[in-house]
Amino acid sequence: SETLCRVTIPAGASLFSVSTSGGTGDVNIYLRKGQPAVCQVSSYVGEPCLYDSRSVKVGNADSISLASPAAADWYLDLSGYAAYSGVTLVTSTASVSIATSSPLASGVAGIAYSQRIGATGGVLPYTWSVASGSLPGGLTLDSAGTISGTPTAPGSFGFTIQVKDGASATATAVFNLTIAPSGTLAITTSSTLPSGS
Repeated sequence: SETLCRVTIPAGASLFSVSTSGGTGDVNIYLRKGQPAVCQVSSYVGEPCLYDSRSVKVGNADSISLASPAAADWYLDLSGYAAYSGVTLVTSTASVSIATSSPLASGVAGIAYSQRIGATGGVLPYTWSVASGSLPGGLTLDSAGTISGTPTAPGSFGFTIQVKDGASATATAVFNLTIAPSGTLAITTSSTLPSGS
């Protein structure tokens, strides 16, 4: 048994996964970028094994994961070591993105400030950095994505934060943060509050 499939991986994907499960027989997965993957006794092309990655476990519970795959058409060859049927094929891609929106909660000069920036998708762990612009004086961004410290002066600040995931894929977002003068009454809670009952 043999089944050929094509999957288009978009730019910015930090992880591509393919897996098989269920059914009967013994299926193997061969994956190749840009042209069909062919292996074993192929009814399509009579060539030796040509693939970029493979999974050849006994049975039908095979899987392949690629970190930072190239944006391209990728070809799967589900090749039966033993004739197979009823096998489920699942593919997925993951991209990292910054989940926190701007503007950030305001702060007050001379008063301790802390704001966590969140991300979704991609491959853990995440690493954070300021890609452009500057945080208010007295504040820093740690590698876990928390802006903290005691702002030293009032003002309106704009900066770009970057997150890099464990597969080296990146995402950026522009943020604005207002620091009020010392002695000013300011609400410093973020805009998402728990619902009451």
